[in-house]
Amino acid sequence: MTGIDPISLAVLTKAIDFLFDEAGKIYHEHRMSKKQANPTRESPSATSHSEGAITLKEELTNLNLNSLALQDSAREIEHCMTLIHQYRHNRRLVETQMAMHGGFIYAPLPLQNQLRNTELEIESWITHLKEIVEEVFGSSLVIPGIK
Repeated sequence: MTGIDPISLAVLTKAIDFLFDEAGKIYHEHRMSKKQANPTRESPSATSHSEGAITLKEELTNLNLNSLALQDSAREIEHCMTLIHQYRHNRRLVETQMAMHGGFIYAPLPLQNQLRNTELEIESWITHLKEIVEEVFGSSLVIPGIK
């Protein structure tokens, strides 16, 4: 771990903590939102674990990382985290507006679409963040609740 920029390492650590501690909860909230909007729809089956994939945060932090990839990716990781935070904030605002209409079913269609789009953006940026972390460690990650 010598020769690694401490700021980049802190950014990576924050991303790992987010992926393993928060991202699964966000996906769960999104699935619940979809279920509320369309109660008859089947939920997707659980994803299978690929051989050699990292499934625990502790396993990941014990791996050697590619310091060059981290140096190149630190700003991109920060960017992903910022966008995820902003979209989560926007989601809370949309949910507040929906509550004023009596919930998702009674909210105007543009508001429903705004919520769906916000949730899709959150998922997209979480997936991108996961891909960056996988690149830095050179190993695939299996995080419960994340595709």
